[in-house]
Amino acid sequence: MASSGPAAPAARTSLLPVLGLFFGIAVTIGATLGVGILRQPGPVASYLRAPWLIMLMWFAGAIYSACGASNVSELATMIPRAGGFYVYAREAMGDYAGFAVGWSDFLANIAPASYGAMAAVEFLQRLVPALAPFAVLLATGAILAFAVMQWFGVRLSARVQQAASAIAAVALLGLVVACFMVRAPTGAGPASPPPAGSFLAMMVLAIQSIAVTYDGWYEPIYFAEETRHATRQIPRAMFGGLALVAGIYLLLNAAFLRALGPAGLAASKFAAADAAKLIFGRASEIVISVVGVVILLTLLHSVLMSSTRILFALSRDGLFWRRTASVAENGTPRPALALATLVAVGLVLSGTVDRLIALAGFFCIQLLLGLCFAHRAAPHPARRREAVPRFRLPRADAPDPRRQPRVPGRSHGQRSAQQPLCAAAVDGQCAGTIAVSCTPQSRAAKIGCMPLTAITRAVSSSLNDCQLAFVERQSIDIAKAVAQHDQYEACLASLGIAVVSLPPLADQPDAVFVEDPAIVLDEVAIMIRMGAESRRGESASLAEAIARYRPLRWIAAPGTLEGGDVVRIGSTLFAGRSARSNDAGIAQLARELAPFGYAVRAVEMRGCLHLKSACTYLGRDTVLANRGWADLAPFGKARVIDVAPGEPAAADVLAIGDTAIVPASFPETAHTLDRAGWHVLMIDVSELQKAEAGVTCMSLIFDA
Repeated sequence: MASSGPAAPAARTSLLPVLGLFFGIAVTIGATLGVGILRQPGPVASYLRAPWLIMLMWFAGAIYSACGASNVSELATMIPRAGGFYVYAREAMGDYAGFAVGWSDFLANIAPASYGAMAAVEFLQRLVPALAPFAVLLATGAILAFAVMQWFGVRLSARVQQAASAIAAVALLGLVVACFMVRAPTGAGPASPPPAGSFLAMMVLAIQSIAVTYDGWYEPIYFAEETRHATRQIPRAMFGGLALVAGIYLLLNAAFLRALGPAGLAASKFAAADAAKLIFGRASEIVISVVGVVILLTLLHSVLMSSTRILFALSRDGLFWRRTASVAENGTPRPALALATLVAVGLVLSGTVDRLIALAGFFCIQLLLGLCFAHRAAPHPARRREAVPRFRLPRADAPDPRRQPRVPGRSHGQRSAQQPLCAAAVDGQCAGTIAVSCTPQSRAAKIGCMPLTAITRAVSSSLNDCQLAFVERQSIDIAKAVAQHDQYEACLASLGIAVVSLPPLADQPDAVFVEDPAIVLDEVAIMIRMGAESRRGESASLAEAIARYRPLRWIAAPGTLEGGDVVRIGSTLFAGRSARSNDAGIAQLARELAPFGYAVRAVEMRGCLHLKSACTYLGRDTVLANRGWADLAPFGKARVIDVAPGEPAAADVLAIGDTAIVPASFPETAHTLDRAGWHVLMIDVSELQKAEAGVTCMSLIFDA
């Protein structure tokens, strides 16, 4: 359940990850197909004349769009949040640039919804002229009808989009088939010479017309947050949809060339209508009107959905009224949808199709200007440094000697120029001469996973005042603890992980243990009400950093929970009942994650601070555990590797792919993992262990 008071809005701002590949393809088709492909082949042919050049340039338009899709899909998979280009502009250049780009993009999307509705009504008027006095009313009704469907849930909206896009594609393919069935015009010679002007000028005009017709291929990025397995499905949807659109465009141009001939196509201002007249005679008006209505209503539904997501994202980030960011249980951001619908209806009431097209063009120009000049509005880097986390990677060719870890082993803890950032354990020993490469890319390849991000926080100068539960208090050498924490961050970086290091909190001695205030999953992050009341001040700044990657939800009183008590295996989260995590907190966690398909199981534990003190998941369906500290029955048939005798606290191991980071104080357990097939890296965290630290609790690691 969402927390009350200030935290409540944040708990209602997560979209449901329920959209799949077919929706992504459908929304690409719906947003890209338009009446442009029915009109533009004629002007393009008038510029180019030669059939082979016409076909080549339409194919080149697809390649050009694919280059853009390659870049944009990478951004969408790196930052899978709703809002499209606004999200990337704000991430790169700050709130001012995000505001300019976001609102320009919203208006550039909502205007096509309005002129799509008006243009669809104009096509209907060709069939029923008596509808002319009711054009504005019908256009408003079309917008409201789609808004009502979207109001009742994102799943229904997805099904409507898939059906509409399929009908639009089939309608155009039917026109293609009809064109190829007609006999080619007899005596058709080559097209007349192009209009006066240079060949280069004609090419530029043709490219402009083709590029505009392909516009819309990026539509899936607006739904990145709602896409299941976004890192895989968004690129597939974008390229798959673009491939289908390109195929339809090429077939239509070939069909128009067949039906009209090169000269006829070059002379046509509305190629689809002229081709339909040759094929269907008097019925051509009906055919083209029906095709136009289907295409335009499909476009209307697509851009109304995307406009809603842009407005939702702006509101969630505080750049508009925050209540607009609330999400219904069915996954629809209803306030944002209602406001987007009102804007679309207002634009319909403002004038004619031509005026709406002019407005859309103006908004698109504003968007481009915002993207080009947003850096002027962005805060100076010196002022953004506190708010925007910085990514830090070590240089493989010149590692900082201050970040070299003090690794125990055959050299008795002394560093040498040959030692890497983390040393590999061999036969239970830490071998300074055979260790992982410090080149992040090489380790990422060996791990075989997506690039990861780790959020860490620097050691507080007040660490000696930390809370302790199961270890005796000892004096902590702060300088040594800071050096060991630097080594820990360097070890993560050597594995190809982008380390986002937050500044220390002087009044929060335990803030270095960033795992406890949050749980970060693929779809959402849960900000936790920690059991230690004195630590609750750590959450605000950490939430600000996490919010750049995930939507946030909150655990409310009386629930308490700490991230160290949660072990994740696939879609199941095991939550330990401890002095820090109670049943109310575990129950809230289960309710918050149920819509995303996660199950939560409670685990009884004893004799240790957190569940991860007793057991951690290594991958390969394997758990490293101290059976005396936790009841492992909820883990079912998972394979259990026992910690070594005499090392009861050794279960807290950080697994990254096939690599296990183990504290150097647990050599026997490291040896056990080495024999079991894990690539073991040992690191000295002895000073931090005086604060009851483990290697899992000092970072939040996730796919960015």
